[in-house]
Amino acid sequence: IDGDAAFELGLAAASEDRFDVAVQHLRWASACEPGNAKRAQSLAVALARLGQGLEAIRVLGAHERNDAPRLVGRVLVDAGRYAEATTILRYASRRFRAPDDFGLLCTTAARAGNDDVAASAGKRAVLLGATDPDVLMALATALYHVGDFVECEKIAQQLITGCTDRGIRIVGLHAMARALAGQGRHVDAHPYAKEAARLGPNGELAAELIETMDRIVAQQ
Repeated sequence: IDGDAAFELGLAAASEDRFDVAVQHLRWASACEPGNAKRAQSLAVALARLGQGLEAIRVLGAHERNDAPRLVGRVLVDAGRYAEATTILRYASRRFRAPDDFGLLCTTAARAGNDDVAASAGKRAVLLGATDPDVLMALATALYHVGDFVECEKIAQQLITGCTDRGIRIVGLHAMARALAGQGRHVDAHPYAKEAARLGPNGELAAELIETMDRIVAQQ
């Protein structure tokens, strides 16, 4: 089988989410034409979708030496492989300059349950001018998880001010309640927690809000 045919078969397999088969074909296609960046990129994407992030970086690095970790990290995020993506994006972040890149690291780390990385990346994103609510919500949540209540209060205020979106307001109000309670300001925290409860959160946030309310009431 020649390189061109292998490349087409690889792309077809990848489009059907058969990435193990895609990798076999795309490896051969790349081996037939090592200087072909398009083939290397397709192979790297297929490897990343399989969870082989480091191998994907090695393949792509021959053509995109500096940007390979960032690009592979983004593919891992798209594939829902948040823990692996966090590791690779954190490595790539040494070269980050844009708020969007730090924002992606923040939201990805938050999804992976890595609060320390989410908090530090989110702070950098905000410092560079990020205003994306998804980044601010991930950052606020990470900040109260790591106990940085003063910084959390500032981010929570940004989420609440002028916001009409119910989902964002709930996160902001709860983060503000947790931030104030964490600073020992339980009387100030109570109205924020009550308003968050009134808006009716669900899932993990609902459980966290109950815990926050219990803390506030116990201290009043």
